[in-house]
Amino acid sequence: RKFYIKSIEIIERMRRDIKVEDFKRDFMKDKIDTYERLIDLLIRMKREEEAFEYNEKARSRAFLDILASEKVKFHQGIRPDLADKEKDLLAKIQSLSGDISKERTSPTRRTAFIDEQNMKLNKLKKEYEELLGEMKLQNPEYADLISVNPFSLKEINMFLPDDTLLVEYFLGKERSYIWIAGKNTFKTVTINRNKDEIEKLVRELRSYICDNMTGEKLKSYKWIEPSKELYTLIFSDAEKYIHGNKLVISPHRSLHYIPFQVLTDREGKVLLEKYDISYIPSASVLKYCEDKNTEKKNSLLAFSSGNAGFEGFPPIPGTEKEVKAIEQFFTSKEIYSGKDMKTDILYRKGSSFDIIHIATHGVLDSSNPLFSCLIFSDRRLNVYDIFNLELRSSLVCLSAC
Repeated sequence: RKFYIKSIEIIERMRRDIKVEDFKRDFMKDKIDTYERLIDLLIRMKREEEAFEYNEKARSRAFLDILASEKVKFHQGIRPDLADKEKDLLAKIQSLSGDISKERTSPTRRTAFIDEQNMKLNKLKKEYEELLGEMKLQNPEYADLISVNPFSLKEINMFLPDDTLLVEYFLGKERSYIWIAGKNTFKTVTINRNKDEIEKLVRELRSYICDNMTGEKLKSYKWIEPSKELYTLIFSDAEKYIHGNKLVISPHRSLHYIPFQVLTDREGKVLLEKYDISYIPSASVLKYCEDKNTEKKNSLLAFSSGNAGFEGFPPIPGTEKEVKAIEQFFTSKEIYSGKDMKTDILYRKGSSFDIIHIATHGVLDSSNPLFSCLIFSDRRLNVYDIFNLELRSSLVCLSAC
């Protein structure tokens, strides 16, 4: 135990010396094994609270540092040659993405061409991510970026609402764990399955509820069996210790890819019928979310793709109905649909609204996460763009896919 604790202290010191969050994330990739071995050991020693706190140390640290620090505008004061390189790279990425989208919708679609262009595109995306790191290193504000320690269980209980329970997961190489924490509750549940076995079940459920959707799949009930199996494995034992109906779930690894609301219990009820569920990357992040939430709900800025198709993505007519149903609750509102939903509106007006509702296609880029995006009529809004938005909203809702 002392050996692992000392090793983690060294890792934490080294990590604090790294100022750019992208590099911190990369630094931690091959260090998680040390945390996992200590967590396993502490649980065998019946030191469950300590194990929970080391799980907090292992996760979402770069994001926690960003929330705890003032926003760094890393584009300010960068060298002109880096700014030119960024502009050039983004133009190439946008052009290549457009070529691929056109080819995908072409009647004479060339699969080999698409694969070749995708390889070029991934290379450009990686080059862009490396450039962002270089730009951040050039910015003196990053020298002042603070590195914060995750909170202890006692501190987390202080800012966890009285009527809410935290359900936090850790998926390991040999076994996995769940912690249930609240004002008067703390329990540890062991799952005798490893991360790969759980991921296999997650993939099976996703194959019915998310992947390559068809009309037949939408009408099918085949998702219920894997949903029940996953419920039994990752939730039923934890549920014995749950009281009340408000849960904050902190998933881990593949569990980020499932909506817990559709897990089905032995009576055939989905969790959505029983609990008010929200998600958080780590319990320590909760404090900063609470601090930043103004709870104002007076004005609405909404976007819906509606009957328009962008970049080869099909229309989503239901999004217009959705926004019309929501807008009646607001006297102060601005609604933009179809070709009128443009990113520059979000940049110019986003900071003036309490609620922002975006109903459009979303694209996950698991190889280059910064290029995951939302589809607007004028262009894609990528993750790296979202970091530059000036928002003061208490809620941003991403709807549709």
